[in-house]
Amino acid sequence: MIRPTLVAPLLLTACIGQLDPSTATENRPGVETRVVELCTDGDATEGFASFVLRDVDGNTISAEDTTIEQTIDGSSPGSGKWEGGQSLDETNLSSDIHVTLVLDASKSIAESALFPNMKMAAMDLLGQGQTEWETRPGEFTWSLFWFNQWVSEADDDWLLEDIEHIPGPNDDDDGFTRMYAALEFAVLEADRLRTEDGLAGDDRDNHLVVIFTDGRDNISGLPSPDPSQPMGVTKTGAGYTTHATAATTSSDVLRLLRRRSDWLQVAVLALGDDVDRQELEEIATAGSGSLFEANNVGVLFERAQRSFETVQTVGWRLPFNPGTTHRWRMDFTVDGLSKSTTIKEKVERRGNTPECEEPAPTNLDAAR
Repeated sequence: MIRPTLVAPLLLTACIGQLDPSTATENRPGVETRVVELCTDGDATEGFASFVLRDVDGNTISAEDTTIEQTIDGSSPGSGKWEGGQSLDETNLSSDIHVTLVLDASKSIAESALFPNMKMAAMDLLGQGQTEWETRPGEFTWSLFWFNQWVSEADDDWLLEDIEHIPGPNDDDDGFTRMYAALEFAVLEADRLRTEDGLAGDDRDNHLVVIFTDGRDNISGLPSPDPSQPMGVTKTGAGYTTHATAATTSSDVLRLLRRRSDWLQVAVLALGDDVDRQELEEIATAGSGSLFEANNVGVLFERAQRSFETVQTVGWRLPFNPGTTHRWRMDFTVDGLSKSTTIKEKVERRGNTPECEEPAPTNLDAAR
């Protein structure tokens, strides 16, 4: 028999919020809420919630391994007393995702066969994301950074095939790896895109940062010199900007990520045995994500593709009378674990419950 773990119910009337996370054990998943919201659409009331599930080691659990069952007052939406209602899922709950790639282009990679392999794997990763979103309501977008002695940023009109022509370090580069500075720069830019440009800026949208490295940071503690040529183009004419960066420590990065963990998820891809595993694990944990390790570039990026499916969203559309309180229960079951985790909330439609936003159209043309 599957025994649930219960989380105490709260009353949700209008506001967006997060619940305290449940802790994973060897037998049941941990559940972190990203967004919980109630809204109105005429006479109907809609509720939705987004979650990240984790195993006991802190790794995220994909949607394909998870079953989520939800009831309102003991009945499933669309059945029993809620025969006129319906359940909602990713197919009709619009959400955007923005992926920020941060790639190691230091000498150890650029002077080996790893460099073209990394670039091809990055193209495959983004291509998979675009395919995932072709039939979903919402939009898939991406940004690209790479680092060595400096931090470089692709212009916003790059195509997937332009990634194949990311340049390597300058001839006078002595093997510098400015990973902390690159990650800080990329996260701050993602924050700007979200807050100022509105890119994946709604509460149910997601930002995923994927950082790939085969070594350790060895120079971010010093400010970088100004690049002699800050503007550049690839062999195919794709433009990019090389940035000077301030001194950045691992503590700076961890603080930055923890302050943005409500909307940001970080996947860390570590290649080989020369990485600082503890340090990268701390970055992944602070960024509400996972550390993936392997000795094969393709395998690493394949594992990162699971991150597209780790934020899971459920919801319902029901006829609620104003002022009546209802019990919303969600049971999370994961393949291979013997116990489920249960989240409970009390929900009530009131006069201050906001109207639902119009859903975005299905993204048939995946956008950059």
